[in-house]
Amino acid sequence: GSHIALSRFFALLETILPTSVRLTSLRLSFDATKQVKLDGTGVAKSFNALAAVSTAFAGDGRVKDAIFSNIVVNTNDSSVSFALAATLDQELVTFTP
Repeated sequence: GSHIALSRFFALLETILPTSVRLTSLRLSFDATKQVKLDGTGVAKSFNALAAVSTAFAGDGRVKDAIFSNIVVNTNDSSVSFALAATLDQELVTFTP
């Protein structure tokens, strides 16, 4: 089998996530069909920043079926907390020497 390496995934997050959005938790797992599933939570400085992440994921294509849920706007500073579920392209997690 192939080896798992997350460096490409983290490199993608570094380039695609604006500095106004951060992930506060992240869990990667394999489903029964060996697809890599991402579940996490995060905070965006604004709803527009969160929308930009959704657009960036869709445009890149390697973070698939991204669903943002449990969206809550903080009335004090307009920050937005969210949950994220998605499927990752195998290329992002497969080690290639």
